[in-house]
Amino acid sequence: GHEFSPDAEETRYAVWNVDRQIGRLMEGLKQRKIDEKVNVIVVSDHGMAAVDFRKTTFLDDFFDFDLAEKILWTNEIVQIFPKDGKTAAIYSKIKNLEHTTCWKKAEIPARLHYSDGKRVAPVVCSSEEGWLTTSRKRYKDFTEDLDDITRPRGAHGYDNKYQSMQATFIAHGAAFKRGYVAEPFENIQVYNLMCKILGLRPANNDGDFEKVKHLLKN
Repeated sequence: GHEFSPDAEETRYAVWNVDRQIGRLMEGLKQRKIDEKVNVIVVSDHGMAAVDFRKTTFLDDFFDFDLAEKILWTNEIVQIFPKDGKTAAIYSKIKNLEHTTCWKKAEIPARLHYSDGKRVAPVVCSSEEGWLTTSRKRYKDFTEDLDDITRPRGAHGYDNKYQSMQATFIAHGAAFKRGYVAEPFENIQVYNLMCKILGLRPANNDGDFEKVKHLLKN
């Protein structure tokens, strides 16, 4: 996915190979006549979006990096720690970027559950789906060994409002309804679901079993 993009033939082959291995597992359960007794849950940790390296926002085109004490980079999320008294000066230069959304920490949308963390920077920037946000030097460093920057690649870490960031959830077994297609739900719900099936008392967490109980037969 990262190297070839989510839509590439190489990625399709990798998915086919994983599907084949899951098929082998299910066939083994059937041969042992326990396929309707064992509960199998298949999940992924995130989705993947196609990325064009030519779609890049360079933050050093908009503000002087000397105003920052530290900048933590990924191509999808950038955290900026301004020097004392420089937050307003930095934010004023990047608050209206076309393909990158930047927030002051206190203004990060509540749905992202990100504004209260003590390690979160005073200014956080999030790339538009399929775009990169970086510096000219970082871009040069990570593209100089690429044979073709026009070839699509893949990335994750974008805002979870994008459908491409949604993960996989497939379940089969005695506990689950058959042929049931559920609406998307947050992956923090999976833990409580598994505890319910196993008869375990869950530790305190931010999930809510009521939001996923409809997946179960009883």
